[in-house]
Amino acid sequence: MFNDLSLKHSLFMIHPRLLEEYKGYPKQYSDIHPQYNVTHSAIDTCAAAFNTWLLLISKEERLVIDQAKTFSHSFNIMCTNEMEKSNGYLEILARFDRSERFVVSCFVTSHLHRWKREIMQAHHVEDVLVANLQRDDYYWMNNSDIAVMYPLDDEILQQQAKMVKILLREIRKSNSFERCIKQAINESKQFLRYRIPVQNR
Repeated sequence: MFNDLSLKHSLFMIHPRLLEEYKGYPKQYSDIHPQYNVTHSAIDTCAAAFNTWLLLISKEERLVIDQAKTFSHSFNIMCTNEMEKSNGYLEILARFDRSERFVVSCFVTSHLHRWKREIMQAHHVEDVLVANLQRDDYYWMNNSDIAVMYPLDDEILQQQAKMVKILLREIRKSNSFERCIKQAINESKQFLRYRIPVQNR
């Protein structure tokens, strides 16, 4: 599934070499992947993990968000911004090397997607959840794609705005987001500590 990722799945402006680097990690860590079909299809879940990894190397690579994705992915960009502000973000940068951040990206994606699903269900926005699970081009689309595909319908943008408000409210009133990041860090540490390298199996 990771091999199906393309540059269009990135929320950041990146060089193709970063995509190729990322696609090499599933071979190195073939025993780990994010949990599929929680809030998105399998390919979009892999895209979410890819963008988490890009965030974790964004400082050293000097990556910036692609402005062509700002409206179509305001929800995901908000989550990216919140993660960058979290206490766990600096711990990840200090504790894990570049390849190990692939593992972290898988655990972070799984935890955050379960967190998002619970919140979406609690706020009765299952329609958005079902729509996301039925598509496999969510991360692929940019602002122009939405304008062409839905010229008279701003429903997608309204959904994005609604989800941003819901999740920001949840983040502000509790530390559940921070707990997700912390749990992902702990599970990544445990996974890497007891894992047998592929070449030694």
